[in-house]
Amino acid sequence: MPFADIANVPLSKFKKQDPEFGTDHIELIRTVSRVPGNPNYYEKDGLRTEGDGADHDHYNPRSTGFILTITGGAVAFAGSQIYPLLTLTLGTIIAADLHSDDLYIWIITAGILTTGALSPFVGPLADLIGRKPVLLIGIVCSIIGCIISSAAPTGGVYLVGQVFLGAGTVIQELTSISIVAEIVPTAKRPIFAAIFLTAIIPWTPGTMYANWIAESSWRWTGLCLGVWDLLAFALVAVWYRPPPRVNGLGLSRRQILSRVDFVGGGIAILSVLLILVGINITCLTVALRAIAQTIALAIFYNQLTDQVTKYTIKYAATDIVQAGFTSYTAITDFVRGLTSAPFDQLAVDVPKLAQNPAAAEALKQAMVFVFNQSFRHLWRITIAFGVIGCLASAAMGCVSQYMDEHVAVVI
Repeated sequence: MPFADIANVPLSKFKKQDPEFGTDHIELIRTVSRVPGNPNYYEKDGLRTEGDGADHDHYNPRSTGFILTITGGAVAFAGSQIYPLLTLTLGTIIAADLHSDDLYIWIITAGILTTGALSPFVGPLADLIGRKPVLLIGIVCSIIGCIISSAAPTGGVYLVGQVFLGAGTVIQELTSISIVAEIVPTAKRPIFAAIFLTAIIPWTPGTMYANWIAESSWRWTGLCLGVWDLLAFALVAVWYRPPPRVNGLGLSRRQILSRVDFVGGGIAILSVLLILVGINITCLTVALRAIAQTIALAIFYNQLTDQVTKYTIKYAATDIVQAGFTSYTAITDFVRGLTSAPFDQLAVDVPKLAQNPAAAEALKQAMVFVFNQSFRHLWRITIAFGVIGCLASAAMGCVSQYMDEHVAVVI
């Protein structure tokens, strides 16, 4: 029907075609546009906005770019998890090799400290300037950290490398997850998350790999991690091609930085620091997901130290003395060494144990019992955390309204 003829159509005809024509039916819709200058809205309640000209309802999971972007993100995420697997259990060996026993606690926590300091700011910066440049910067930081740590002549230099590794790790972990989540339909995110996490499977025996490598030199662990991160960098740099972030369009660098909540991030770090001071560990800070992880690490470190000390005094003191240990420092170093190396390997370097196999075997069995009882205590603590987590998950509300075929970022 020509537009000019519509005015001559009787209202009764519209009423027959639309029963609700002429009735008072007004629905209040809250719209929030996150696209600067865009007057169009796509869904109610500000859940999503359209207007960038891209098709957010379809994606091509068979395209080379999509597959290799997922692969690059998975490799980057795995790199962030490999780092602690390869380094934390070698803390004693590294400290001894670098003649930095006094820095032992910093050697195993410097990376976590950096992770906590940066984690509140990674997401906001990635939202504003783009996930790709932020992720690539993180991978570069990790590679630099690997080089510095592996070549470190002293404990102090090694700590510098750990700072770079900590920065790279938190960026890789948080950004790679975000990349994969936003390029797949909302309803399929759990499936792709499961696929994404399979990249860590080859590295699940990471602590065993680390100890094998350390039989030659612990420094080779940096090469393994560095090469893996280099692969992630190549995949992300070449195949991940996202559109510009609409959040930061038209903004200067100063305006972008002004939108990052540095005050809130600082408060988060300070609050966790105060919590950790309350349990007598002041060299660990972290935020959001890492907050729970690091507070748990702080609790477990304290509890393990307390339990090992208690059970060593109760069940192994006699065997320790009979084995020839008389110095408190020597006893402490030996027991600490058992956290990262087998008893038989350490016993070779203790003359009296090497000369008296019977005393060595008695002490070995005593220490096995000590650590067995100590870890039982830690496992009970983890059960409590697990139960609380399950109850919280069960109490979550329904999110089915968000699980549709919408793709946040089209590549």
